[in-house]
Parts: sequence; C-alpha cells; structure tokens
Amino acid sequence: MSMENHNLNSKTTRRAFLARCSKAGLSVAAACTAGYLFYDPFGPKQSETNNKLVTLPDYSVPEQKGRMAIVKGDDRVKTINLALKALGGIETIVKKGDKVLLKVNAAFATPPALSATTSPVLVSEITRLCFKAGAKNVVVTDNPINDPASCFALTGIESAARSQGADVLLPENAFFQPTTVKDAVLIKEWPILFKPFEGINKVIGVAPLKDHHRSGASMTMKNWYGILGGRRNVFHQDIHNII
Repeated sequence: MSMENHNLNSKTTRRAFLARCSKAGLSVAAACTAGYLFYDPFGPKQSETNNKLVTLPDYSVPEQKGRMAIVKGDDRVKTINLALKALGGIETIVKKGDKVLLKVNAAFATPPALSATTSPVLVSEITRLCFKAGAKNVVVTDNPINDPASCFALTGIESAARSQGADVLLPENAFFQPTTVKDAVLIKEWPILFKPFEGINKVIGVAPLKDHHRSGASMTMKNWYGILGGRRNVFHQDIHNII
C-alpha cells in the first residue's frame, strides 16, 4: 500500500513537472514572438519629431588636440586637479564668459559607490573649477536609461551640481530634435538631446571609464551615446559602430 502511494505521488509529480515545463515553454515562445513583432530596426521617422534637422557644432579645444593626462590616486579632487594642471590648467579649456555643459553619465538609478555612473565628487569639483575660470554658467545633463529624476537623485549628481551653482536639465520630449550624421549608416534623422546644448560653447564629458562586451574598451566614448533619444536600444547590437 505504501509502495503504491509512493508510485502514484511520483507519477503526479512528473505530470506536474511536465505541465510546468510546457507552460514555461509557451511563455518563452510568446515573449520571443512579441519581441520580434515589436522590434523596430529603423527607429523614429522625422515626421514623428516635427522638427528640422539640427547639427551640434565642433566643441573641440584646439590647444588640447592630441593631449592626454593620466593621474592615479584615490582622491578624486586631487587627481582631477593634477590632470588639469598637466594639461595647462582649466583656464586653457574654459574662458571667462563661457557657457559650459557637463555631459555626465547618469544612466542608472544607482548609488555612487557602484561606479556605474559619474562620480558626484567630480561633478562638484569640475563645476567649481569652471566657475573659478570665469564660466558664466554651467549646465549638467544626460538622457538616462532609467527614470531621469530618480537617476540624478540617487547617483548624487543633481545635488553635487546644484551645490556648486550648476543648472541641472532633465530630458523632456521637447528637448529632442532630429540629426543626420554625414555619410551615416546608422544615425539618420535620429532624435538627439539638442535643447540643453543651445547657447553652449564649451562641452566637457565626465564619465567613468568602461568596457563593453560588444565593443571591447568603450572608455568614456559611450557617454556620448547618452545624447541619443528614441529607441536607441536598437543600436546595441552594433555598439562599436554607433560610438
């Protein structure tokens, strides 16, 4: 009697297991089908933006062309100041009356300790240095992956920027306008975070060094991916070329 009950329970367990596997398989198939149906390889059309094409100017500083400073250390304030000193000082980059934009990496709603986003210490110090060099104003912005307000708050970037007098611009739909990169294969009539750059004459990228499994060392270059709007995730399969 005991043996028969054991066999009956075993069969019931096997049936339940197979049923669960079937349901799981159907769920995965449905999810994959939905992903395929909603996949958009082309992104938004120009008509969706109702704006003319725009182009960002060349923000490079001729005096710094081809120059790089590498400083190692645990104190971010000391290292950024030593790096700038090696390049001739912040005054060689920011002049009196300049309108400066700091393009940070605020992509995720995570604390600074995880180092997935720009260090708020660097944001604070670079903002301070820009004003010290005579900048008229400093704007800090990004187009995060997660909710912008949460990202700027939890990363500490917003409070760090405001503590030194910078303006923080969170992305809005009206801030995006389409652009086309000359001879582009990927960026054609694609929305970019344009509004915060209007009136700006100096741009500084501030981002942690990173790698990416699809491109190798993306360094700080992927930070500029953050000005793209629309369904930019369609570019991730070809991330090295979009960078």
